[in-house]
Formats: sequence, structure tokens, C-alpha cells
Amino acid sequence: MSGKGGSSHPASRIEIAKKGKLKKCTHTAMDTELLSLFWIEKIKLSQYTIQTVKNLTDVQLDHPDTLGETVRRYLNSMVASDFLFRLSLPVSIGISSILPIPRQQESEIEKDLVRVRDLFGSPPLPPGLKDIIVTSAEGLYFDECNPSLKSVFERWKRILLRLEKTIHNVSQKDSLKYRYFSVLGIVSLPVAINYFGTQNLYYLRNGILKIKENPSFPKS
Repeated sequence: MSGKGGSSHPASRIEIAKKGKLKKCTHTAMDTELLSLFWIEKIKLSQYTIQTVKNLTDVQLDHPDTLGETVRRYLNSMVASDFLFRLSLPVSIGISSILPIPRQQESEIEKDLVRVRDLFGSPPLPPGLKDIIVTSAEGLYFDECNPSLKSVFERWKRILLRLEKTIHNVSQKDSLKYRYFSVLGIVSLPVAINYFGTQNLYYLRNGILKIKENPSFPKS
């Protein structure tokens, strides 16, 4: 993810992780820092999305744009995307763990991050993302939300909790030896997290927020 409200270029995350590696002086420190940076950003984006839609009425949630898409559909697409990631990540880790795959280099990760950015047109992070203090799936909250969204948020949180557990387990190892098999090809786990985070950011910026900003969007 990139743009205002966050790092402006994917490589800047690499630099932050390298600083963490120097402090900790371990081979896995940079991997852990990268995984953590992208995962926390994804969690913050999820909480931001929840706060953006949780108090919308059913009329607002189901108000169609010119293409017939709605806020509710984009939200469901975000949840479905993370569900796919939750299902496919353990499989990819399992397959790559038995293959003779070398540890991915920093330059390769940077190239893949740029490919993710270009694939989604580099949607900017929302300015308010920096104010989100939630950093783990357990901390996601949606009190007093529209009742029709409660089950959606609960499912989303369960999905992210499962993903977080998988990522935490991998972070205890040399995570850059593992790969994720995606539409971009075979990529590192930090890039995989960034891919699904950026895809949801695209749904938020070009879907949910664009619908809400349209003059025809219902007031209530």
C-alpha cells in the first residue's frame, strides 16, 4: 500500500525493516519487521473500513452506483478476499516448505511490491489511517454498528484472527524462505499480505468512499 497517510513508496518499508534488523542482529528480524509492518497496516485499514461503514443505514449500504455496485457489496468483497487469503496461505506455506526454494532477496521483494502497487494503480491510504490505534485482529471493534452488519464484521474478525495466527507462526521462522502462490506469481509472504491489503484499499477508495462521496448518496 502506498500514498498519503502511509509510506509513499514500497521500498520505504524495506528500509524500516532493515533498521529493525540492525537493532536485533538476527537473520529473521527483517522478515519479522516486514510481516509486522504490512500486517498492522492491513489491520488498521480493516478497522478504518469498519468505522467508515458501521453506522450507515440499510438504505445507504444498498444504494447503487452507476455500475450497480453498493457499499455492502464492496464490503463483502473485502471479507471474501481475506477469506480466500485465509484458505490459501497455509496451503502455500505447506507447499513451499517442501520445495528447494532459496531465501528471497530484498531486491526481489521490492520489485514485487512495485508490481502490486502498479496492479491497483497505487490507491492512496486514507489520511485518517494514522489515527487508528488497533494493531491486531483481536483489537478490531464494531460496537453499536448497524445490526445488519454485525455478522459480517464478526466473520471478518474471525478470518483475520486465523490469518494472524498463521502469520505469527511463520514469523518465528525464516519467513522469506516461504512463498505465496498468487495471480502475481510466486511471491514472498510480506508481498502476499501487501497484495491483499492493497486490494482491499482499492475496494475502499474506488468503491466505498467513491459511492459515499457521490452527491446522489442518501443522507440517511
